[in-house]
Amino acid sequence: MNSEFKRILSLNREDLIKIIIEYKAREQDYKLQNQLFKQLIKNYRDLSKELKVSIKRVTNLSVTDPLTRIYNRIKFNEELDIQIKTFGRHKSTFSLIMFDIDHFKNVNDTYGHDVGDIVLKTLCEIVQGCIREEDVFARWGGEEFMLLMPNDNLDMAKNAADRIRIKVEAYYFEQVKSITCSFGVTEFRNEDKNDTFTKRVDDALYTAKHQGRNCVVAL
Repeated sequence: MNSEFKRILSLNREDLIKIIIEYKAREQDYKLQNQLFKQLIKNYRDLSKELKVSIKRVTNLSVTDPLTRIYNRIKFNEELDIQIKTFGRHKSTFSLIMFDIDHFKNVNDTYGHDVGDIVLKTLCEIVQGCIREEDVFARWGGEEFMLLMPNDNLDMAKNAADRIRIKVEAYYFEQVKSITCSFGVTEFRNEDKNDTFTKRVDDALYTAKHQGRNCVVAL
């Protein structure tokens, strides 16, 4: 029996009651502190989850085109830089498709911009149904789009572009009936940089436009 316990036993009734009350108060304080601590941890975990969701949402917004919900130009350039660096290390083949809607101005002028927006969104859904998960699909600007195709050589990318072209041409758009697209295709080369690569695919698209539209040109 330790000395503190002996001391407590020797106390008179009133002092003993005081001691018991103090001990109970300390015990309650401990339980309250423990509960508060557990609640704090729970709140922190909940806040951490909410923060992660918010960060993911903001990140997605920053790299996504608000209308079509595909990647925007900023995200595309980031992905292209990554692919070029990978090419530098491993010489991994990849190609680029650039396309736009033929006479899209007529759609906006005839049916209005609301219908034009529906056409853009529907077009993106068609394309997304034709491509692989690893392909990078982005809105370049207006009615122009880029499609980065890892591991595809020029012929493979050209075939992919033609499949998309046929799908788009065959699709029935409720408001405008039908549309067509023109496509430029190119494969990354050893001497290429970001700007020379995108310039060449833009030239290919320009050539497709001048060859009568609704076609695929590879350079």
